Amino acid sequence: MQIQTHWSGMVARLSPLTSFNLAALELGATGIAQEVRFVDALKTYSKTWKKYVAGKKVSFEKFLEETNDGRNTTDADWERFKNLDFSDYPRFSFQYMGFKDRLAQIYVDVLLLAVWSIAFFMIAHLSFLRYDVR
Repeated sequence: MQIQTHWSGMVARLSPLTSFNLAALELGATGIAQEVRFVDALKTYSKTWKKYVAGKKVSFEKFLEETNDGRNTTDADWERFKNLDFSDYPRFSFQYMGFKDRLAQIYVDVLLLAVWSIAFFMIAHLSFLRYDVR
């Protein structure tokens, strides 16, 4: 999906509006590069979360073994288990790209916008020069 997004962005840059839109999105930290960074951070967090849950599962199994040696647990045992501390769960953190990195992402779009501006100005100027005033 990311490869398709990349190539569709390259083809869509034939329009100056797309170049402006992509540059504005990247500069505002909401573009494709930020999305890729966010998804990568989510994947890393998912792995961390799985390790955390696996550790809690081990402590739950240990709790079941300790209470009544594997026999049926009582309501008092479950109340004790309900009071487990989950405040140590891993927090999700995401760092946006720095401003310099975002500027580096948009140089192609800015260059294309400059080329489009020069081309449109030249076309307008040539049509103005060819116009007969009479």
